[in-house]
Amino acid sequence: TRTAECKFNEHLVQEPEFHHLIRALLRRLSSLSYFHCDMKLDLDFRGLIERSQSIRKTSSALSWHDWERYSSRQKQRMTLGGFVGSATFAGDFHEFLPLLAWGEVLHVGKAASFGLGRYEIRGLANEKGERFVERT
Repeated sequence: TRTAECKFNEHLVQEPEFHHLIRALLRRLSSLSYFHCDMKLDLDFRGLIERSQSIRKTSSALSWHDWERYSSRQKQRMTLGGFVGSATFAGDFHEFLPLLAWGEVLHVGKAASFGLGRYEIRGLANEKGERFVERT
């Protein structure tokens, strides 16, 4: 697992919720699509974000971790940080699965190009058929 920074309304999020992850994924995928494929994603961003707020967090074992790297370009040490650990979410993930799958490959959040923001999806379902996804 690699660190992932999460911001919402220009402030660091202390306890990330599912909609924070979806917002970050939409930003990442939209940017990559636009700058590397010269196309805009044909997605209902507002609707996806709105519906993602119905997914609830059932447990969290996330902690903040800072680490340093040396920037040859800036000729100085830089501190990068983000969340490490796992969180479990419950709800209907059907329409979010493609986004989540792309995020596993492309990572999410600040400094994803340095390998940060990696996560892994593990899915389970309870007796009611609700899907559970654990983000590690």
